[in-house]
Amino acid sequence: MGIEIPQRSERYQQMMETAKEYYRLLEEAESASDKRVQEIKRELDTLSQRYSDNIAYHAFLEMKRAAAGIPE
Repeated sequence: MGIEIPQRSERYQQMMETAKEYYRLLEEAESASDKRVQEIKRELDTLSQRYSDNIAYHAFLEMKRAAAGIPE
């Protein structure tokens, strides 16, 4: 039909990459040592803080973290 697909914004792409990394870390935490889990918690905090201005996105990440059993 000749309609161009709009390009995703850079912020959108960054948010997608952050979510993928966040999920990867949550999966890694399932079988990680206690020391590594503590490191993962810090990494999760850093990732979610980047988007604290987007309440829905930030809440979604925090809910996934809680569901994975990783306390704040």
